Amino acid sequence: MELKAPIETNRIEKWDNLKALLIFTIVIGHMAGYYTDNSIDMRRVFLFIYIFHMPAFLFISGLFSKKNIDQKRYANIFSYLILFYVIKIILFVTKAIINGEAGTFRLLEEDGSAWYAFALFAFSFITMLVKKLDKKYAMTIVIILGCLVGFDPWFKDFLVLSRIVVFYPFFLAGYFINPKELVAKLDKTYIKIMGWISFGILSFVVFKKINVLYDLRPLLTGRHSYRALDMSTGYGALLRLFYYGFVFALIFLLIAIIPKRKTPFTICGRNSISIYAIHRCLIFFFFDGFGGKILLEKIYPSHPDWLILPIAFVITITLSPDFIAKGLHYIIKPKLAA
Repeated sequence: MELKAPIETNRIEKWDNLKALLIFTIVIGHMAGYYTDNSIDMRRVFLFIYIFHMPAFLFISGLFSKKNIDQKRYANIFSYLILFYVIKIILFVTKAIINGEAGTFRLLEEDGSAWYAFALFAFSFITMLVKKLDKKYAMTIVIILGCLVGFDPWFKDFLVLSRIVVFYPFFLAGYFINPKELVAKLDKTYIKIMGWISFGILSFVVFKKINVLYDLRPLLTGRHSYRALDMSTGYGALLRLFYYGFVFALIFLLIAIIPKRKTPFTICGRNSISIYAIHRCLIFFFFDGFGGKILLEKIYPSHPDWLILPIAFVITITLSPDFIAKGLHYIIKPKLAA
């Protein structure tokens, strides 16, 4: 979700296709959360998505952050901070309209979807310092820190500190990697086959073992300490270390199986920034404002939860046109929309 002009002539469809898939899973994940308390199917969907979708998005963000960081394009970097507050204001107003009263606007705390924008802002400045280190040492240090931060429950939503520390290894790895070389190395038939098989096995395991695996949900959000796992904090650290290795492998395999050609959904990846910024607002209006759960139960009484998939698809497509992305870019940084 780079802050660039929404209409490009030299874009690479593979990355836009991947972002389209990931932004779609983000929308699904936020809708599935309304059903995870009483739907085992939505727990499966939720867990499967959360294993890889944000790490993959941050990895892509790191891949294409090089110019902003190396050339110190501060205007672009501060656009992330502006986006952070734009999203917070949009959601604050949305909730005020729905609830009939304004809640508390927390200037320096965030537990919702806006955290991603603030993290990109922080990652850019952190990487300006970290890039001076040897790549192996840098990755080792940030992964160790990601494992250690879970020991202290204080690192949570203030300045998005917990998520910044936990997810930074994915962004930094992307920054260190050349995207063209990565695609060339992964563009092999046996790797693509491994990718399809791996995601098939993951789907099967999540489906069969959801009652056990769902307890690991706090590990995937990046904002909870190991105490939330209801196990020894030492085991929590080992789980996070395993999580890093496992998810990095999934990210590479996912990149391998994403098609290179332009598809009808490529525009969703190209304009993923507008989908990211606005989708939560529409979800709040639908479920909290218009009683979406009751409506879906009337439409499909046996499995209303599964209707979130086509609704998520409609939201993703609706927010993908260029004029919406261009308008958002103008608000965040006018020159980028010129």
